[in-house]
Amino acid sequence: MIRFLHTADLHIDRAFEGVTPTESLFADRLLKANERVLKNIVEVAIKAKVNFVILAGDTFHQSFSSPKVQRLLIDAFQQLLQAEISVFMIFGNHDYYNKSRFWFHFPKNVFLFTEEKIKTVKFTTKNGEKVAISAFSYQSAHLTEHKALSFPERQKSADYHLGIYHGELGGVNGRYAPFSLQELQRKNYDYWALGHIHDPEVLDQKGRIRYAGAPLGHTRKEINSQSVNLVEINKEILQVKQIKVATLEFQLLTCDVDSVQTVEELRLRLQKKLEHLLGEVQQFVEIKLINVNEELISALDTLELIEFFNSLYPLELSISDISWQMKEETLKKTFIPFEKEIIEKRFKEFVDQDLLKTLSKPLIAKRGVEDLLEITDVDFQKGVYEEAKRRFYSSFELDDK
Repeated sequence: MIRFLHTADLHIDRAFEGVTPTESLFADRLLKANERVLKNIVEVAIKAKVNFVILAGDTFHQSFSSPKVQRLLIDAFQQLLQAEISVFMIFGNHDYYNKSRFWFHFPKNVFLFTEEKIKTVKFTTKNGEKVAISAFSYQSAHLTEHKALSFPERQKSADYHLGIYHGELGGVNGRYAPFSLQELQRKNYDYWALGHIHDPEVLDQKGRIRYAGAPLGHTRKEINSQSVNLVEINKEILQVKQIKVATLEFQLLTCDVDSVQTVEELRLRLQKKLEHLLGEVQQFVEIKLINVNEELISALDTLELIEFFNSLYPLELSISDISWQMKEETLKKTFIPFEKEIIEKRFKEFVDQDLLKTLSKPLIAKRGVEDLLEITDVDFQKGVYEEAKRRFYSSFELDDK
């Protein structure tokens, strides 16, 4: 039987994007969030008495990390060394490997996969279990080769054979080591520890091919980035448990205020809902009010509400935005003399011409801003266009003739 921790996409030196705390106390705690999640991962590994830890790429967010950040990771590895826990680490598209960029020697319990060529390492546990681990690393920001095709078949001499892979599922023209599910399944490995996708995801029915997801979200859309996988394999029996290690969570709080007439009623209702979120983990909260009536809108000042709640819970949470949506029956639409077919055609032209990316080019070109924007992300662009259409149709009445 072997037991190990599978984590990926820690991005330990990444800033929290699009979220600016309004309270200094919250901001001070935020600076330590990345450091605390690394500490939590080490504590979970030691408490669970794992044989080893797998880091499946993008441990750092940058190809060159500061000595201070590197020192944090080395100290964590030293703690694992003292607990006699090994580490198997690969480098992804963000922290692609370059030997000259590291200031410190990695402890002897850490095995680094540093080449794009597939390498297989043999490891023996204290109980004499023989484990083969096959993996590769990036040496540049992009890797278009289907690396799964180069992985060896399962070693018969090993009790367990694991694969570590940082890449994207599908995509003939993928830029991040694209692979197909069938390519991994054909190797008959006992477990594939995947990295690159920040949401935890199981790709096969047997549960042996998994993205661990990021242990900590750094943007509003990373709501599910909270945990690591604790994996136990006993011959043919696989058990995987998600262990929460996040020190910060992103929450979308939707509140139906159909019966709310005054700001005071709204404050009390929101306060009750927010108190259910409070705990040891810091919260970045985005509030969406639905079915808002006209009377409430006329008295509503969202900035004042944000300031009130952030000052009420300065250590526990930071509200980034409060948006609202009127009740359908009270929403007055403006008539425009266009048919829906024409409007849909225009929206399709915007998508086909990639208008969003074109308009944002001056921003993306600025040094240092590219890591703060998600403009080039396909899912982000799709979401922007869908939201634009939703808002358009909720505001305008078209000519049905």
